[in-house]
Amino acid sequence: MKTHVAILLSIALGLATGLGATVLQLNTAPWDGDPGGDAVDPPLPDLPEPGEPLPKLVVNQTRFDFGRLNLDKEGNHDFVFTNQGLGRLVLRPGRTSCGCVVAQFEENQIVVLPGRSTKVTVKYKPKEEPGPYEQTAEVNTNDPELRKVKLVITGKVTVAVKTVPSEVAFGRISAGESVARTVPVYCYLAEPPLEIQGHSFARNGIADHFEVTFGPLPSDQLEQEPDVQSGQLMRVTVKPGLPLGPIQQTIVLQTNLKTAASLEVPIVGSIGGELTVAGRGWNDETGVLEIGPVDSREGVQWRLILIARGEHHREVRFQPGPCRPDLLEVELGESFESADGKTTQTTLIIRIPKGSPGGSYLGTGPGEIGRIVVHTTHPQIPELRIPVSFAILD
Repeated sequence: MKTHVAILLSIALGLATGLGATVLQLNTAPWDGDPGGDAVDPPLPDLPEPGEPLPKLVVNQTRFDFGRLNLDKEGNHDFVFTNQGLGRLVLRPGRTSCGCVVAQFEENQIVVLPGRSTKVTVKYKPKEEPGPYEQTAEVNTNDPELRKVKLVITGKVTVAVKTVPSEVAFGRISAGESVARTVPVYCYLAEPPLEIQGHSFARNGIADHFEVTFGPLPSDQLEQEPDVQSGQLMRVTVKPGLPLGPIQQTIVLQTNLKTAASLEVPIVGSIGGELTVAGRGWNDETGVLEIGPVDSREGVQWRLILIARGEHHREVRFQPGPCRPDLLEVELGESFESADGKTTQTTLIIRIPKGSPGGSYLGTGPGEIGRIVVHTTHPQIPELRIPVSFAILD
């Protein structure tokens, strides 16, 4: 008798543990970020024993359209599962098509008694670019005639406001040029109409080299983008004087929209033109002279070439300006004209003297990147700013 009681207690404990674990999984299941959904089929609930009453599952719907869903919002929908049979209905989570979707059960409603109903909430968090989507979440059951239910959610991911294209692209422009680009700012909300209430820049140090204005968006541009309700036309002007290399700036727009109070718009391109830099350690992509670690006991000497092109290349003269840190020593070497007569090249000599104090000027962590300023007589490019990345080791 005691043995039978122990066996029954073990079975009950096992069932309670299994049900508790399933409840915990369903109520705490996070989005795991796996775009492929579940890699393994979760186990199906056990079928009723022969002779036991059978459950009969009826679902009010297996497909739901969320319609337009903003990219930063979450969609939730309840599917109703009803047991119209005579036996107990057991529900367990099945596979999902994406880590962005999960089927979540009501607490303590994994077992549905005859004549009762429960809700299965499907949650969807968009992770993709705007556009249409279709995702699925399966529910496994112990109904012999309906072992799996596939719940399908569809809709279209949208954004409240965006620019088209997503960035202001200037390409390669001269340091002495003033160049403007226009980019439409589209709003997809019916109300209220989009208003740009202000703007700022991510990098204040070079903000004076940019000018941003806004105006009405022409009707023909509104019609080019599907579902657009209102918009503004943004005009961005780059002024002369930016340092050579890539343009590193972002515009932060402040809007009147509660769902999109701000919007970041990168500015991309590079500054080159009639005055350029070349030589060992010069990174054209980043516009930085990369010297790296320097032994304080030895110091280092570096050479760059300043290249002048265009109609003024023969008249351009250079003069060293201030450096950061001031331990950097800069002097100009010889100048010569190329064989084809199209450029003039001037040597720029950079020294980190022996015995310089240790410090990081890599531009990462607490250390600010070094900088060399070279004044010029070019009528449109009064100075070159050359970032220098290095660290002095004691």
